[in-house]
Amino acid sequence: AVLFPFDRILDMMRTVTNVTGDLTVATAVAKWEGELDEEIFRARDPV
Repeated sequence: AVLFPFDRILDMMRTVTNVTGDLTVATAVAKWEGELDEEIFRARDPV
């Protein structure tokens, strides 16, 4: 019973790390493949 609340916090941290890694790799591959539109990527306006 003591581990469940602690694991929830660790799970949230793992999720953030996983999403950040996925976004980083997707951006890097798009840039290497020439598919990344730098103008849209660096735009200040949100989607």
